[in-house]
Amino acid sequence: MNREEMEKKAKKYLNTLCAKMPDRCPGRKQNIKALLMFENIMALYGWKTKRQVFSCITWKENKPVLEAGNKKFSARVSPYSKKCGVKAALKVVSTLDRLRDAEIKGTILLLKGKIAAEQIMPKNFVFYNPPHHKEIYTLLEKKAPAAIITATGRNPQAAGGVYPFPMFEDGDFDIPSVYIKDTLGEKLALYENQPVKLSFNAQRKKSKAWNVAAFKGNSGRRITICAHIDTKDKTPGAVDNATGIVTLMLLAEMLKDYNGKTPVELLVLNGEDFYAVPGQMKYLELNKGKMGQIKLAVNMDGMGFKGKKTAFSFYGIAGKESKKISSVFLKNQGFIKGDMWPQGDHMVFASAGVPAAAITSENLNQLCADITHTYRDKPSIADCAKLVDTAEALKELILKY
Repeated sequence: MNREEMEKKAKKYLNTLCAKMPDRCPGRKQNIKALLMFENIMALYGWKTKRQVFSCITWKENKPVLEAGNKKFSARVSPYSKKCGVKAALKVVSTLDRLRDAEIKGTILLLKGKIAAEQIMPKNFVFYNPPHHKEIYTLLEKKAPAAIITATGRNPQAAGGVYPFPMFEDGDFDIPSVYIKDTLGEKLALYENQPVKLSFNAQRKKSKAWNVAAFKGNSGRRITICAHIDTKDKTPGAVDNATGIVTLMLLAEMLKDYNGKTPVELLVLNGEDFYAVPGQMKYLELNKGKMGQIKLAVNMDGMGFKGKKTAFSFYGIAGKESKKISSVFLKNQGFIKGDMWPQGDHMVFASAGVPAAAITSENLNQLCADITHTYRDKPSIADCAKLVDTAEALKELILKY
């Protein structure tokens, strides 16, 4: 297949994932469709696949009603929150110190200011969970407000381009909550100690989903190339991360006749944008004590942004290996050596001692601030030629091993 045809195929794959299968949260119908699409592509080009099945939840909600005095406030339900129907006095907390001392049992609690400046890591998130996040959960569950309102601003590093962002995104946290803009929080705070009404329906439902691991080659230490297939709720997920999945599918075709000495694993992880990262946890469970069988892991996330170069970075790779891998990418003027970033699935491997590389767009900070995790993450912002470039570079890298 020539270059032009490969780019057309990449565009078709990308549009299918984003237009026909948006909202690819683990366990949802669109997520399952996307997994089946990937499996079918792998089978077409002779890859052997294994499913890594895990349990998860899906979630539905309606628009909340938030009233104070005679005024209604616009709010959004925190992802995975339980339902709520309560009228109670409003209490306002702006710092962790204040939360430690506050009497808030049975109230509607407004968190704003410093305490609401960042998204709180889910209770059971194992990769990063600072002590003050854990303490916030402990205090809230002990002090038992009837419901929580969080007034948040912008935090691109943790929450992408969403404004306001949900302070809580955790299916293991059972106090109902909503989130509002920080500016609106200042107005709502004027009603402290007055009765406030908050109601909405929400439902958690048990489901199942899986990772897909596709294999080619002989036995021995392998190269793993991965991308996550899931999205945030209500997003098309083009550069986050359909472009990574499309590149895996292009690479599968380019390596359809591969029989090299180094085995290759093309891995779809399912849960990077989900509170419990269930796919990543399942992969670690299945590979416990065996991560040393991977000689190199490459993760793709946020790549292919139109008009920007493709950036690669290394984690536990130095010396001759760094030069060898860099030389492959830098043959193409569309690639640059980028800054390290710790938010992606490459850290699943790097934290286990596996040499890892990450591939993204050079404007990752802009993507996080303005586009990722929003409805603006559409196929129109992606350049499919960059996906073909990356697949070709990865093919060459694999052949060098």
